Amino acid sequence: MKLRDPGGWLANHVDRVEALGAHAGPTVVQLPPRWRRDVGRLRAFLDVARTWSPIRWAVELRDPSWVHDDVFAALEEAGAALVLHDLLDQPWLRTTSWTYLRLHGPAATSTPYRGSYGPRRLAAIAERVRPWLAEGGDVYAYCNNDVDAAAIGDAVLLRKLLSTGSIQPNG
Repeated sequence: MKLRDPGGWLANHVDRVEALGAHAGPTVVQLPPRWRRDVGRLRAFLDVARTWSPIRWAVELRDPSWVHDDVFAALEEAGAALVLHDLLDQPWLRTTSWTYLRLHGPAATSTPYRGSYGPRRLAAIAERVRPWLAEGGDVYAYCNNDVDAAAIGDAVLLRKLLSTGSIQPNG
């Protein structure tokens, strides 16, 4: 619905999220590709969305026009996270004290949903995320469903890198 009329449909979504109780994580709002930036509509959505506390909201940008300071400011003001992903050239910027990573594949801009990140790429991601965890922030990471099922191994390896700093069996 491109964030149109959030007061009319958001309550239905929130009802389902609340039913998850302690198992609920952030709600990711994925903006459609080829939908150009509309900060007014984003702000109107976030104004309604943030009335349902403690639900955490994260927004995934899909069109390059959304990679803009006024969008980042709107997210920050609303306490919503910018979804950090690799489908767009966007900064690794936190707009709140927690963040949400969405890993679509190591060559996401050319062939999304394919391949494994592997130890070297995941170690680089872990290095970027580790300081946020050290500050006490939450980091939600989602390795996307890919055609070769590499996401599971990538998720396990990223978790190990973040918990131990090493990919060695005893490290």
